[in-house]
Amino acid sequence: MQINFETILSTGIRLDKWLPFKTFQIKTFQSLLEMNQKKECQFLSPVHLQLRFRWVSDYVEAAGTLETAVRLACSRCLSDYDHALSTAFFAIYHRASDEPVKAFTDEGGEVSEDETDVYSFKGDVIDFTEAIQEQLVMSLPIKPLCQESCKGLCNGCGADLNQSACQCQGKNVDPRLAILKI
Repeated sequence: MQINFETILSTGIRLDKWLPFKTFQIKTFQSLLEMNQKKECQFLSPVHLQLRFRWVSDYVEAAGTLETAVRLACSRCLSDYDHALSTAFFAIYHRASDEPVKAFTDEGGEVSEDETDVYSFKGDVIDFTEAIQEQLVMSLPIKPLCQESCKGLCNGCGADLNQSACQCQGKNVDPRLAILKI
């Protein structure tokens, strides 16, 4: 995904675009492509970008939202479930020769380095593909859960405790823990 720097200078740009997953089949979205192939994260709907690019002093500010739906595997019961992703997007682009820049919110408060990503560009084209990929990956849950109350799998027989009680009834207790059995 690229934007011409000159068009941002004159009026700024508002971008409202849908990116189908086939867009990710290129090398620039390698992390997302690998996650999809391993079935760690399957994209169910196109990524909806709503971004605003504007020239601020000596850098380009990109802000907005990214939204999509993905299929993830629950980390407790291993069942697949659908998850809606919606994340704020904020990035700063400066020419490769420029010095580091500071960013400010619309209200005038300073944005810390931890809250944003700074990217450099050369020439007249800004490629924001890397930033999109990073934001999508970072918005995925660290420990995906199909539901907050997921009971997971039985340690003994492997039964999905959300579906039914296990059949082992705790018979296969770790011998080191047998002393704790009432």
